[in-house]
Amino acid sequence: MIPAAEDIPLTASVINGIRDKFSDGNDTATAAEALSLEELLAYLGSIEDFSLPLIEAIRVQTEAIGDPAAPAGEQFALLAWLDEAWAQWEQRYSLAEPLLLELRQLRPVAGALALTDSDFHIPGRHPLHRLLDVIQDSAVGWQASLGRAGEALASAVETAVREARNWFSEPDTDLEAICTVVTTLAERDQARARRMSQRAVETEAGREKSSAARSGAASMINRCLEGQALPEAIGNFVKGDWYDSAQLVLLKFGADSEQWQQMQETTVTLLESVQAYDPTDGERRKQLFELATQLPKNMRSWLLSLQHDGDAVAESLGLVEFVHLRLLRQQELERQTIEPIPVAEDNPSAEDEAAIELVNSLRLGQWLRIETDGKALRVQFALNNSAVRQLMFTNRSGVKSLVLGYAEFAELVAQQHVKHLSSGAGFSRCLAHCAGIDNELALQQLREQETRQQDMALARERDAAAEQQKAELAAQQQREEAEAAKLRLEEQRAAEELARQRQAEEQASRDQASAELLARQRAEAEQLAREQAAAAAESPLLDLSTKDDDATLEDLSLDLSAEDDDTLDLSAKDGATLDLSLDLSAEDNAELDLSLDLSARDNGTLDTAPAAEEPSILLTLGDETMQAKILQERQLQERVETTAIDLVPPPEPPPQAQVPAQTTVLSGADIQLTMGAWLGFHDGDTPIMARLAVHDRELGSYIFVNRQGIKLRQLSTAELTSLIDQGQVELLETRSNFREAVRRARNEQDD
Repeated sequence: MIPAAEDIPLTASVINGIRDKFSDGNDTATAAEALSLEELLAYLGSIEDFSLPLIEAIRVQTEAIGDPAAPAGEQFALLAWLDEAWAQWEQRYSLAEPLLLELRQLRPVAGALALTDSDFHIPGRHPLHRLLDVIQDSAVGWQASLGRAGEALASAVETAVREARNWFSEPDTDLEAICTVVTTLAERDQARARRMSQRAVETEAGREKSSAARSGAASMINRCLEGQALPEAIGNFVKGDWYDSAQLVLLKFGADSEQWQQMQETTVTLLESVQAYDPTDGERRKQLFELATQLPKNMRSWLLSLQHDGDAVAESLGLVEFVHLRLLRQQELERQTIEPIPVAEDNPSAEDEAAIELVNSLRLGQWLRIETDGKALRVQFALNNSAVRQLMFTNRSGVKSLVLGYAEFAELVAQQHVKHLSSGAGFSRCLAHCAGIDNELALQQLREQETRQQDMALARERDAAAEQQKAELAAQQQREEAEAAKLRLEEQRAAEELARQRQAEEQASRDQASAELLARQRAEAEQLAREQAAAAAESPLLDLSTKDDDATLEDLSLDLSAEDDDTLDLSAKDGATLDLSLDLSAEDNAELDLSLDLSARDNGTLDTAPAAEEPSILLTLGDETMQAKILQERQLQERVETTAIDLVPPPEPPPQAQVPAQTTVLSGADIQLTMGAWLGFHDGDTPIMARLAVHDRELGSYIFVNRQGIKLRQLSTAELTSLIDQGQVELLETRSNFREAVRRARNEQDD
């Protein structure tokens, strides 16, 4: 007994069974006469008659060249095993002749692989096993009469055989790829065949259902007609349109439905309403009148066969109403017995019983070779239509090919015109069977042995996998730590870079602001210089020159009427001494004393300045014109100071040594500060020195800056007054205002 298809492919090698069964089959060949593996492969590749077994084909070639050598030992056993398995495969799984001849060309390739590939000793594992199994399963229903539908498979088999035979010249031929191509084609064809077969089955099943509906409707009406004499018109209606409608109700709703029950009750009521009655029976007459009124309405809903033809419905119901009207008028109606509707016999004979038992032994999807009408057909059992006792068979394409009745099929079986075609891993199963796996017990023992070997191999694999997993986890942890460290370093670098970018942006912003400020300062200085030059050009010069070169100017009282930007020109001879004493009344009754000792030198220059750092008067002696530039630099500085913005961080406060020693205590009651006055603030942790740059009288605001013009404090009048009252502010230095002093002196002289 060959193992069942589900037990193939195997997982274990059958080499031991091959050795035991075929090793002593070559007694004629000695060790010295044994063919080498290379010689065997060469003979296998040179076989031309593929109908011969491999050992026989090799013997024919060796005898032709006078070579006494022959296969021996394990090689002989393998070739003998393959020859027997191939013969059994052809006999049990017979294919159509054209395909069978084509596949025989693969037998030498199978023999070569049995000698060189240990996987070939495991049935179902080798690609060539699967290739032959797939072709056999797909071609079991193939026949030349299929025409174009079978040409694709024949062409695929031809191509696969040709490519597989290239193994003798190219041992690395990919047999797996060849098997994949054929498998894909076979699966596609089988899927299409299943769809076609399903459609055929559904069509045939619809016919079966219709047949059952016809039989059921006929049986119901026949039961109602039994023993009754009816008007001919009513009998024809019941066996015609009413019968057709009953079939549709049964098909649509089923024999167990409420609708079918109502259909039967309506049929009984109709037949009872047209029966003869006693005219003197008033109750019966009243009942007939009600039926004649209500019954046509009830019947209308059940005339499904005429539901799309309103005229036909009206005609049929009018016929029934006419019969009822005649009955109510007591008119005579001709009556007759209505013949029943023909129904197929449902009482099988003894022969039918035997056929039914034979049919029941068939399984759906089973392939058969049936000879009928002089033709041999390869068909697949697709449907058992028990309602009509018929069998439907489809071909390889899924098209309905043959329909046989139970009795007809049983007769063909008795004549041996029906042959079962096996399928399912046929070649692999034959390999196992010929190696001694001929029953389920042998198969189980082989599997147990293989299972033990697999368990041991799996244990080793699990141990190796555990060690590998452990190593991988350690390596993964190291990689993660390295990645984390790298990520932290990148984040740190990114933060540093971002900080540098922000610092650079801030510095660029400060530089831009400083540049803009410097540009504005330069423009204001240039504008001031142009204004002063224009004013100097328009103002008269004050000439204080003597007539005598050696004269001395003493106690010279001057009337200075020039404007702020006028030029004071004091000229003397060489060697003369000019003593100039000016008593100028400054603003707010402040007194400004200016003493000048001018020693005449050739083209000498004397710069005279008040106690403050900035020069206020420039005197030029000699033949050149002496000009006094009044407050030029001071005006420029005051404009820069009043427009300074808080862009550059304030520098460190000046050294304590730079603070002038002279201080004046201020009174908050009457703040009298001149522009440029220096004040000391002691309200913070560190005393600061600041100069008054802006006094906004409207807003009552004071702005103090440092030597660079950077704003240090901005105080309201109230805030400044409060600090002064607390003794936290002192006046360090008041800058002289020469222009104002000159103006006051001029006013006094005029007075």
